[in-house]
Amino acid sequence: LNKDCSNSQMDENGLNGEDVEIIGERMSRKRKIDDREETDDVIIELRKKVLQLEKEKLELKSERDQFKKRVQSLEPGTSSKVFTQKIRVDNNADFTKYRSPPFRVNGIEITVGIKESTSYTDYINGSGNAPEVEVTPYVNMDAYGAVAKDIFAVITVTQRRRVNSRRVGKCRATVRTLMYRPAEFEGKVETFEPTDDLCNSHTNIHITLVVQGSGHPGGGSDWRIVVVKGKEFRVSAAYLSQWSQFFRAYFEADMEEKKKGIYPIKDPDISAADFEEMLLVIFPTQKAINEDNYEVLLKLANRFEMPDLFRRIETFMLDLKSHSLSPAWLFLLAINTYDLPAVQAMFLHRWRNDGRLMDELLTSEFYDALKPSTRNMINERFTEACLRRDQRHFRVSPPQSDDSENDSDSD
Repeated sequence: LNKDCSNSQMDENGLNGEDVEIIGERMSRKRKIDDREETDDVIIELRKKVLQLEKEKLELKSERDQFKKRVQSLEPGTSSKVFTQKIRVDNNADFTKYRSPPFRVNGIEITVGIKESTSYTDYINGSGNAPEVEVTPYVNMDAYGAVAKDIFAVITVTQRRRVNSRRVGKCRATVRTLMYRPAEFEGKVETFEPTDDLCNSHTNIHITLVVQGSGHPGGGSDWRIVVVKGKEFRVSAAYLSQWSQFFRAYFEADMEEKKKGIYPIKDPDISAADFEEMLLVIFPTQKAINEDNYEVLLKLANRFEMPDLFRRIETFMLDLKSHSLSPAWLFLLAINTYDLPAVQAMFLHRWRNDGRLMDELLTSEFYDALKPSTRNMINERFTEACLRRDQRHFRVSPPQSDDSENDSDSD
């Protein structure tokens, strides 16, 4: 080395250009090794967190499956039956106010209303608007039954030409309700546009009805009446107690309500419709949790101490493909209003990406509503995410020349 240096031009530190290049390569290799080790540590840590999240997800699924089995095994004598009926509509019927003959099953009556706004012939002749047929399902409970009943019905109306039986119109309507007392429930109106007059066609109605009881078949001491805003709900104490710690204590407490068998709920912010929605979700047929009812269910699950209902709501919130709710809003609910650890963990893991964190939370109107401690934690995570991104950027960027380094030093 000394011999080479004596034959080469030395710099002020006694090193020639080849020595500087060799040392630079060695330092560059060392930096790459250090970066690789740091990257490996980050990857290992990420894998640990991913494995932990997968484990929590499996535990959540297992708990959900176990709970379903437990509900079925503890369910106090529920039974589900499916009934079908086909009704052929008379061609001479008045379709301006038609109502089908009733289909009666165990105290439940289904009828179907069909209304033709404009005849197809008048429309073709230019004397009317586009034809439209409205289909309306009706459900009646004609007497108090031994149990409250969860009712699900699918009504299909089919129109076929008389000549060749070709289908010229079809409509499907669904109705779901919980019946406690004699009443008529009107389902959602569905419409279809026929391609011929109903009087010129064969019109058939096909009804599929599922009726499920929600308590002991014979009633007895298990029944309780819960009153919300003046409306009475007959519920199975054993079944509701499996879901709610509040109602378990309420039903067992030695109070005046226990003697009467009537249990009022006096919360001003809980309506009868809210309570009925909760019953529909937790009853054995399990109405789906959706964007319209999840907030009400969160409120009631919190009020009545229902951990299993919380679990079901969390499962809905975690499935971002099943709804269009803002991630920032869900995170705000999970960390400010309610303690939903699975939702918190999912979003914190999702927001390790600084771009996604910026788009979904930091620029959201809900960010300022977070608690100061939560915002500080989020800001730290954003800084860490930016540093990780910069580290990845510099690892793939070409090394700078000596001139640029000198320029930066002088700056």
